[in-house]
Amino acid sequence: MKQSHVNIRKRLFLQGQKILSGAKRGIILIILFYLPEIMAFIEPFSKRPAEFFRRVFWDSMNTREKIGYKREDLIDSLLTLKNGEQMSNFKFEGDNLLAQAVAFYIAGFEASSTAITFALYELASHPEYEKRLYNEIKSIIKNDEITIEALNEMNFLDAVLEETLRLYPPLPVIDRNTLRDYKLPGTDLTIKKDTPVYISLNGINTDSKYFSNPIQFNPLREKDEKYNSTGCLAFGIGPRSCVGQRLGILITKIAVVTLVMHYKMSLNHNKKNVFSPLTVFTNAASGVHVHLKRRTNKDS
Repeated sequence: MKQSHVNIRKRLFLQGQKILSGAKRGIILIILFYLPEIMAFIEPFSKRPAEFFRRVFWDSMNTREKIGYKREDLIDSLLTLKNGEQMSNFKFEGDNLLAQAVAFYIAGFEASSTAITFALYELASHPEYEKRLYNEIKSIIKNDEITIEALNEMNFLDAVLEETLRLYPPLPVIDRNTLRDYKLPGTDLTIKKDTPVYISLNGINTDSKYFSNPIQFNPLREKDEKYNSTGCLAFGIGPRSCVGQRLGILITKIAVVTLVMHYKMSLNHNKKNVFSPLTVFTNAASGVHVHLKRRTNKDS
């Protein structure tokens, strides 16, 4: 049984890689975001990697609905949406339902792994912050038992993740459609109703107007900075923010705490951490190279 679970997780990982990585997928995602009018021509290629998840999702939904078994999980929530009262302009059915599950998957798989990766990279680059976080973890966690209550007490952990998300937002743009014509103040430009608008998080988060030394990783930043909503913006903002935000942050916290609690980190300066240009998501082209050394009882 355990081996079967390992195989399933491995297959989910490999199929997720096909959706979220590779030059071909990067080009498709860029077209989807910036040239949606030509998506019809490449739709057969864009949907092919998602077929595995579509089969798994609907097999789970149909089986659960048929046998009437409840686990109080995401599938149950989606069945409630599917069988409940529907809105006239949006129905929770077909791929609209699948998209909700995919959003959780991306938050738990891509966004979380990105946040974890670059948090470890910055901690390895700044041993003084790693030591401070380690001391906070050891002062709160007893017997290596990580609990929600313990995580909620870790203020410096929150600061580390907020600063990581500021510099490395997993999805560095927010896209919205305008609800009405809007004239940009101080300009002659009017954005027409129903125009897609893309906002650069990297542009905002590294703007010296909002942050002093904006490209510096500094989890000790004063909270009275002019702009400090980056933790929310990394997962979107408002009623259409990422549905998997809390899950993604929780996974990230558990991973970072577990690794910092058991390993000391250092940076491999022989490897370059260059961002990949062929993806919408923040991604290191050849990975982020951090050395992990298991802590001993003498370490602090």
